[in-house]
Amino acid sequence: PQKWKAKLRLIIVFKKDRGDRNRQKDMAQKLAVQNGVTPRRIALIKKKFERQGAPPCRMRLREWIFRIISLLMMILLFTILGLFLSKPELYAKFKPPGEYKLSGWQTCECCFITNIEKLFSGHRDIPSQYLNRKLFWCFNNVDDAKHFCGDDY
Repeated sequence: PQKWKAKLRLIIVFKKDRGDRNRQKDMAQKLAVQNGVTPRRIALIKKKFERQGAPPCRMRLREWIFRIISLLMMILLFTILGLFLSKPELYAKFKPPGEYKLSGWQTCECCFITNIEKLFSGHRDIPSQYLNRKLFWCFNNVDDAKHFCGDDY
């Protein structure tokens, strides 16, 4: 019991702020040595509390496994998102709920634009990449969606 009390005192002293606790530390060390705690055990206890900020896995195999799994999941997520954004057919059925603003609830009306000329001021202003391509676009109200996507919206 005395040995355990001495160890406990050592642990308490090492946990406390080390500003002006040197005298208390020395007394606890002397008492611990008198009660049978070896200097090697004292050094191990000191080392345990001086090692602050050590990672929980300390670069062991399980940390590398965790890092590799995280990397693979991130690559998979970006691949899926990239494919999802490059093919409008995949997200054409998506109906976003809109957003709440100070002016009220703003809905999102999404559709494929059939009249691309209406988006640009003149036929010459249309970039060549948009000429023969249907664009998927979201508008704030139904009237704009009907104007750009046609009356069958």
